[in-house]
Amino acid sequence: MSKEYSLLIKNGRIIDGNNKPAFSGDILVKGDKIAQIGGPFSEELADCVIEAAGHVVSPGLIDPHSHADLDLLKNPRQDFDLCQGVTTEVVGLCGLGFVPLEKERLDENMKYSAGLFGYDPALLEHDFSSFEGYMKEVEGAGINVAVAATHNAARIAASGFYNRDEDKEHRLSVMGEIIDEAMAAGCVGMSTGLSYYPCTYADFDELVYLAKKLKEHDGTFLTHIRYPKQGEPGSAIDEIIRVGQESKARIHILHYRTKYPYDYGHPELLLDKMTKANENGCDFTLETLPYLSGSTFIHAILPGWAVEGGFEKTLENLKNPTLRARIIEEMQYLLGITAMGNGKPPRFGHVGGHPEYSGKFIRDVQALRGQDLNEMLLDLLVESELDINYVGNEAEEDPEIARILMSDTMTMLQSPLYLCGGDAMPYGEYPHPRTYGCYAKMLRLSREMEIPLEFMIAKLTSCVADRFHLDSIGRLEPGKRADIIIFDPDTVTDRATFEDPTATAKGMSFVIVGGKVALKDDQPTGVLNGTVIRKTNR
Repeated sequence: MSKEYSLLIKNGRIIDGNNKPAFSGDILVKGDKIAQIGGPFSEELADCVIEAAGHVVSPGLIDPHSHADLDLLKNPRQDFDLCQGVTTEVVGLCGLGFVPLEKERLDENMKYSAGLFGYDPALLEHDFSSFEGYMKEVEGAGINVAVAATHNAARIAASGFYNRDEDKEHRLSVMGEIIDEAMAAGCVGMSTGLSYYPCTYADFDELVYLAKKLKEHDGTFLTHIRYPKQGEPGSAIDEIIRVGQESKARIHILHYRTKYPYDYGHPELLLDKMTKANENGCDFTLETLPYLSGSTFIHAILPGWAVEGGFEKTLENLKNPTLRARIIEEMQYLLGITAMGNGKPPRFGHVGGHPEYSGKFIRDVQALRGQDLNEMLLDLLVESELDINYVGNEAEEDPEIARILMSDTMTMLQSPLYLCGGDAMPYGEYPHPRTYGCYAKMLRLSREMEIPLEFMIAKLTSCVADRFHLDSIGRLEPGKRADIIIFDPDTVTDRATFEDPTATAKGMSFVIVGGKVALKDDQPTGVLNGTVIRKTNR
């Protein structure tokens, strides 16, 4: 039997993820587990010795919100995460995913979702038919992966891309069975994307049913809430609070913060609202991230009837002149609140068939094409076959409004109700800079805003692990998985901007995944030692 590989980290400033004061010491790793912490330990105990004097040693960071579901299969190293110190990502977010789908419906969903994930027919050869099958596919990536089931894939598996009342009983039954399968495989829960079809078709009763099924398995209901009803800015969050009251499920609300012009400058209003809900028997957490703009696929602005039937039907409707006029009329509200129609200049992140448009302001492409905004967007949806997304732009935001919103965001992130979710979308020539910079930015902001690093590390590690019951990671303790980062707290920083969104973060001296060095001095080593992290049954 071969001897376990061992690694010794010496003289580091250890921040163990428990939000306790840092201490100096050594960490001995054997195989993929932490063996001992304290020391000093003899260098003779280890095959590899890392001198960490003057550096922080902490658990690898956990991103509870990633859209790398397909990217993991094409680019398993996940270098953009390693450079930030992220060693685990949770995929299957915002209700958007592909498991468990057989080939025909898988192909349809991949085409429909191309604007966010890309479409590559070669991926159809991978196993998406079961959660165990997909987990085997992503085993051995450059970082660890945890998986959430997704509402859209479950709905498509049950009744296709339709919303027929006569299918409701069958649809709920099948989705319940899918939750049973997902939780047996070790998924953290299920996510919904109530701003994205077919998830948006779900009524209140369907959401309560899913949440109650998840509660049976002690799983988490992760929700990207609906776009609010016109004139009712609180309607979407109120719906989810009602779901929590009815189901008593553990609910995690994705990327939610104060908004201009409604409640900006008053984060206490939302925090008090959610605290009161929890005091009355609910179990809510939320997440946000240190950026003020978003990014998603363009067809999120289309009305539900226009996309019912899926990919081919959507393109057919977009090409129909009579229906197009109706689509334009009905998409104006969402066009405005997604920052494409209210004067703020977003960019195209990726436009299939038009690489020359990537990174260009939408208004500049309008001028180039000489088109009305509405007609141009619908034309490009057709020309790209839905393979098109946009990136919001913060640089043009009113400086005072931006300052207030960022202050709100950091106030929220320091609340025990909140986690940080990176919302990484590693697709296209011009992704949102959060993909390459979110977690390094959080470490930089900790330094610049004088937020204790012990608190920030706990927020990005153990708080996530505890919320999703990922007990094998998130802390530096003997017996835990040896996912460890070593960095200079005075220099670690993000470099990705809206002008240069793929600039990698700097300041990580070592990133260790499962006891092996995956990055050294900001350079990924190519080691693929990640594993699938399954929810712990408590």
